[in-house]
Amino acid sequence: RRKAMLQDLAILTGGQVSTVKVDTYLPLAPSANERLPSSRRPRLLWPLLGLLGVLSFGGFIGGLSFVRDRTGAELGANLTWLQKTPVEDFFLPGLFLLGVYGIGSLLLMAGLAWRWSPGPFRRLDAGLGHHWSWIGAIGQAVVLVVWILFEFVVLPDQMLLQPILSGVGAVMIALSLSPSLRRFYATGATADVMRRGEFIDLDIGT
Repeated sequence: RRKAMLQDLAILTGGQVSTVKVDTYLPLAPSANERLPSSRRPRLLWPLLGLLGVLSFGGFIGGLSFVRDRTGAELGANLTWLQKTPVEDFFLPGLFLLGVYGIGSLLLMAGLAWRWSPGPFRRLDAGLGHHWSWIGAIGQAVVLVVWILFEFVVLPDQMLLQPILSGVGAVMIALSLSPSLRRFYATGATADVMRRGEFIDLDIGT
């Protein structure tokens, strides 16, 4: 909320009086019953965390399965699916699922939930203008959509899970780009602009 304060300043110059009107928009101090925007987690954060949790669970299940059984038979996969890919078995895809979606999703959840930033990440936050986990969530969602589109092209068999995961990635991007999450994870100068939005409108007349 902002309070418009109109000030009339009388300036004496050469025996004449000029009037300067200054409209200054100043933020009100938060009341006792209000919290600052930066101290309250946005509601849209919770579905984003839920989707990341699902991806993490699936990443561990699929990744560990492919690492244990490179043929993919444990999950009903077939080595013929890989004919148009640069890999011969499911070991490397398993490592990708385990690292990016299993472990990576957990790290992103921790960063998003507590805005946790170790030393090197703080410099990254300042450079990006947003918390690293917010950037990471968008990046992971984009990788998920691209991964599924790649599967549509190279895999001979299609599965119901593929369009579902594409939808998950699209929803994650939409949630992350919502105004409330963008403000919540803004850092440095970006945070100053998005959270305060102060401006002074000067109307000078003589």
